[in-house]
Amino acid sequence: MEFIHLFDSSSSSSSSSSNSDEEFLAELTENIVPNLLIPEILLDRPKNEGNVEETVPLYSNKQFTEHFRVSRDIVHKLKEQFEASKYYPKKETGFRRIGSERCILAFLWFASNESTSFRDVADRFNLSVSTLHRIVVNVTSFLSDMSGNVIVRPSVTECRIISEEFAEMGFVLKFYFIA
Repeated sequence: MEFIHLFDSSSSSSSSSSNSDEEFLAELTENIVPNLLIPEILLDRPKNEGNVEETVPLYSNKQFTEHFRVSRDIVHKLKEQFEASKYYPKKETGFRRIGSERCILAFLWFASNESTSFRDVADRFNLSVSTLHRIVVNVTSFLSDMSGNVIVRPSVTECRIISEEFAEMGFVLKFYFIA
């Protein structure tokens, strides 16, 4: 309705038309277009800003591992590998780029807390729900691709050692080898 009112008020005399045109364009670019492109619910939605930048660095190593289920060193290695992978978006989109560390931490928080929701994690990491969904899909694909290099079958010797260690604890393990 404000948009219609703006058009109605701009039809004045031709001498002031260039001035009112400039005012109209300024109003259009500063207030009307952004409000048309961004739904009101997104403009006013409170988020937990500064969590990754301010709160996470204050965690002790024990607290960090309790929250994310891995050490800081593992997160740092994953961050670097994820950033170099094809799953980390590199092209410029016009929106702020989500850092690879924030992506890894948001994924780990989501994956390691069974009673959390997309909205809870998105708020905690200052992300939209759709962005968090994209992060979860990308990081899951990244980890799946690298699993072949990380998950390996134990050798025959390793199986015997593992078997002996479990036997000392009272468990009986039998390994079957497929050649």
